[in-house]
Amino acid sequence: MTIPATPSFFPPPSATAPSKTSATRLGGDLDTFLNLMLTQIRTQSPLNPIDTKDFTAQLVQFAELEQNIRTNAQNEALLTMQSTLLTSTLAGLIDSQVEVQSPQAELGDAPIEWTVHSAQPASNAQLIITNRNGEAVRSGSLDLTSGTTRFTWDGETNAGHRAAAGTYELSIGASNADGLTIPVSIRTLGRLEGLDLSDGLPRPIVNGKLFHLHEIAGFGARL
Repeated sequence: MTIPATPSFFPPPSATAPSKTSATRLGGDLDTFLNLMLTQIRTQSPLNPIDTKDFTAQLVQFAELEQNIRTNAQNEALLTMQSTLLTSTLAGLIDSQVEVQSPQAELGDAPIEWTVHSAQPASNAQLIITNRNGEAVRSGSLDLTSGTTRFTWDGETNAGHRAAAGTYELSIGASNADGLTIPVSIRTLGRLEGLDLSDGLPRPIVNGKLFHLHEIAGFGARL
């Protein structure tokens, strides 16, 4: 089954959740600035008043700071709207198949499914599956075609035993008929089980693991 590309509503990795920290800081700066300016006016000497140019410059700074607070509030409102839209959209995709940009996956009762993406077919492709300690538990050859190749591991090790539940990583070395290395990318297939909202922006929970939005490559049919 072909999995479509990630919808355009996903933000880049630099997107952050709405926060009141910057607004609070700017508000505090404005209060401090205003208090200092009023104190300066009250305590000025009648014989040596504040220079008009200096006072005008202070008023300009005050106006700029006030505008920054308004702009910051508008930006945070937009971020809140974006977070709400993302959460609503992703909530409707719960229980759908997800393609995650990671070679690591959790082995439980069900097999692990990976997709391997290559720009050209390989005449030789060798796979290695390692556990969280970096120990190889399964190795072998893979018929790697151009485009997307799907690989499923049922948890059986080279020794013929069932691997323990846990995190496993697939790595592949591939080369063409000339012996030149072929770059491949590996993704994990799973189910969108829910969303974590503790950071403001929703983070998908796939097969029991937490991911960032930019790590989601696409969605498939509902499982």
